[in-house]
Order: sequence, then C-alpha cells, then structure tokens
Amino acid sequence: MERCDLILALGKEILQNVKVREATSLTEEIMNLARANVESADTDGNGVPGSSPGEYGLKKLRSQLEQKISCTIYMCNNCNKLQIVFVKLIRNNRDNSAI
Repeated sequence: MERCDLILALGKEILQNVKVREATSLTEEIMNLARANVESADTDGNGVPGSSPGEYGLKKLRSQLEQKISCTIYMCNNCNKLQIVFVKLIRNNRDNSAI
C-alpha cells in the first residue's frame, strides 16, 4: 500500500505545482511506481524484483492466488467484468481441509 499512497501524494503535488519541469519529473516517478505495482519492485536492492512480499506486484500476487486456489481470472468479453473461475480447491496437507 505504500506505493499507492506515494502515487496519491505525488499526484497531489503535481496538481499544486505550476512548474512543468518538476511536474514532468513527478509524473515519471508516478509511472515507475505504477509499473512496480503491476510488475514488482526491487526495494531492498538485492537485484531480484518481487523477492519479498513488500515488493510484490499484481502479477506476482495473481500468480500466487491462482496457485493457492487453482482458479483462472479473466476479463469477460461480453460484459467487460472481471470473472473468476474456480477449478478446484487445494487441500491443506496438515488436516486435509479445504483452504
């Protein structure tokens, strides 16, 4: 959530700023943060984006979600709504109960 909060703060800064050069710089930073929200980020500097939960982007989170609950998430062409199809539930190895 930190990146989203920073994007909001930078957006507000742009709206208050009249200097085009600074607004352009802030816009580039917003684009980088938005890209990190989708792709993942390397905030700890270890060279591996998405290596810890705080660095995860939406793609990594989606992948983990699909692995956990074995579902497919797609955009419906007819209604333009997000659709989730549950294929099966993966069972917990300890007590064999559904997650």
